[in-house]
Amino acid sequence: MKNSTLIFFLLLGYLKSESLLQLENGKIQNYEGQIVNLKGCNLGNWLQLEMWMLGYADKGYADQYEFIKTLEDRFGKQDAEDLMDIYRSNWIKNSDFDIIKSFGMNTVRLPFDYKLLMGSDSEPFSLKKDAWEWLDHTIKMAKERDLYVILDSSNDHFQIGLCCSSLDY
Repeated sequence: MKNSTLIFFLLLGYLKSESLLQLENGKIQNYEGQIVNLKGCNLGNWLQLEMWMLGYADKGYADQYEFIKTLEDRFGKQDAEDLMDIYRSNWIKNSDFDIIKSFGMNTVRLPFDYKLLMGSDSEPFSLKKDAWEWLDHTIKMAKERDLYVILDSSNDHFQIGLCCSSLDY
């Protein structure tokens, strides 16, 4: 995650937009050069499933890959995607962003799986037709409340699947 976050902030420094932050002399600043202290929360288990949060870790689903594969085996690929969209539409809503803002936070961290953007591993670098739908939706909800978004696509193999069965890495 450290590398993903560092790359994110470095990119922000190059883009220099009014709504983006930059790292200057080890301090996070807005476009006016004012220091910004990030206070926020994690939107985990929304765009990247985490079985321990779902309570499925001890029910035979080690990770997101196994969970989605089960949906695909039972319902087919398209219905599995539709079910995931229903889940995503209901896990985090506008009211959640209102609550985050009411707690005095100014930032949300958004972990997401690369498969949210790409159709399959057999066609790498090929974006889905609706690749940016959920990221755009999140940024819109955050922007309406003056919240910053930290996009995190670190894709920890323990979370997204196809990993080892032990935690020795």
